[in-house]
Amino acid sequence: MIKCLKKISVLTKIVRKIRLYKNLIKVFFFTINLKGKQTTAPIIHGLNGFILRFVKEAYVTFSFKPKKIKNFKNLSEIANNDSVGIVLQGPIGGGIDFLIETVKFYKQLYPECFLVISTWDNESAQNKLKLENVNIKVLYNNLPESLGYGNINAQILSTYNGINFLNSQGCKYIMKTRTDCRIFRPNAISYMINLLNVFENKKHSQKNRIIACSSNTCKYRIYGITDILLFGHVDDISLYFENKYFDEGLKLFGKKIEEEKIVNFTPVVSEVFLCAKYLINIGEKLDWSLEHYWNCVKDYFLIIDFNSIDFFWKKYDWNFEQKFHKHFTLETNRPIDFLDWIYMYGNDEIRFDKKFQEKWIKKGKDFEKISEF
Repeated sequence: MIKCLKKISVLTKIVRKIRLYKNLIKVFFFTINLKGKQTTAPIIHGLNGFILRFVKEAYVTFSFKPKKIKNFKNLSEIANNDSVGIVLQGPIGGGIDFLIETVKFYKQLYPECFLVISTWDNESAQNKLKLENVNIKVLYNNLPESLGYGNINAQILSTYNGINFLNSQGCKYIMKTRTDCRIFRPNAISYMINLLNVFENKKHSQKNRIIACSSNTCKYRIYGITDILLFGHVDDISLYFENKYFDEGLKLFGKKIEEEKIVNFTPVVSEVFLCAKYLINIGEKLDWSLEHYWNCVKDYFLIIDFNSIDFFWKKYDWNFEQKFHKHFTLETNRPIDFLDWIYMYGNDEIRFDKKFQEKWIKKGKDFEKISEF
């Protein structure tokens, strides 16, 4: 009897160890049951596959985003009474299926919004045919003769034409985003309109603040507001993307900047060019300092967290969702997020550390980054 009990005790210990190792293997190597219940309900119905991982020095978490509308049941619960237009701007190419599903998502989440795709006339006949079956307004623009640095003229033209169309439909607010981006969050449009109502701007040069997503809105890049997602009154967004090309717009900054295209280690290109040009157009005198940039963010913009609207950008290592947002190996993070913006909004003196300024130097016709970020 005693021998029997000892054997049972040994077997029990073995079983416990097997269970322990099984759980360790599950935690550190595999996630197999993706379509099972996670606390309350499956995140996505019909999610098949497994995840293999081995990371010793970090906790690994996962974020699942449905590829197709058939696996997405969410609806917006807050009715939006204002007329809102969404312009999805940019080339399509191999991203056609992603774009078509995005349109389906927006029609389910924001059925009251006007949607327009503003892209290029040189898109393939196959892509054009697929878009015909989605029941959405598509603008096929002719590429400008000069694309400008980083294709900025192409962005200006396609965005401005998309905004102009939405303005003709009577839209009061515009959300400018890209063909390779998607928002999954219900009520995101109402959320942004409510923010504009709560945080009214006190400057008469704008109708409202302009909301920018934290993705690629850089805290230490002078006038570094993102151009990936912007939301605001149609008049403000129209002015932001006024139909003035790169070479012409550079004349606003003075002869030296027009020729060199760089000032205080900051290239006057891409999103910096757009933001700085907008600030000049609303009466700001630029001094190309971080202090002035931070005060402009405080006065004229409002930064929201990318995850507050469940924003997804299918580019640049897109599977690392926090790539633009978390830098645990550095003393600070690169972007401005809502927490930073609230601090800026509530303080007369902004005390971010200027030693983190993003810096470039001229390298031929291009620029070379010399800073940590």
